[in-house]
Amino acid sequence: MTIKPRSSMPNNDEMIKWAFYNNLADSDLSGSDRLENWLEAESSREQLYGNFDLILVDDQQIAQLHQDYMGIEGATDVITFDLRSVEGIDSRFEDGFFPEDDISGEVYVSFDHAQIQAEEYGISVEEELGRLFIHGLLHLSGWQDNDESARHAMRQRENEGLARVRMKNGSYPWKIEQQLASN
Repeated sequence: MTIKPRSSMPNNDEMIKWAFYNNLADSDLSGSDRLENWLEAESSREQLYGNFDLILVDDQQIAQLHQDYMGIEGATDVITFDLRSVEGIDSRFEDGFFPEDDISGEVYVSFDHAQIQAEEYGISVEEELGRLFIHGLLHLSGWQDNDESARHAMRQRENEGLARVRMKNGSYPWKIEQQLASN
């Protein structure tokens, strides 16, 4: 079996799939279909092919992932797992392409961190979530942010992606709504 290099893969939407999952008990995200479509378009621009999961979590959940998989204590804003680099990857391909039900990568975003950072930066939570979503996508595409120059380039690419999805009124097509706890 031969794995086709990304540059020879046809550019069609069937090869890129993002699925959004909300692991928060007290919040809902409307517009997840528009979010998934945007991530698929941005993935195409990056020639990032496969099936990806985007999971919204709280600080406790992301801190556990941070500790378990990176050995770092404490919460962070986004963690990306590129599952294409897992040993035994050859068995995950059929005819050189990702099988439809196989997950190529996961992006975990902390809603708690997004709220804090949005307030700190003076932007909406939806915008900060969008930035964190595309940040994870870019890491899956090979972008790094380990020095000032790389962080600047990555931030510029994030801005370009956000500009493509931002609506004319300045808002984003997804909306997070916190549910009130009932007594």
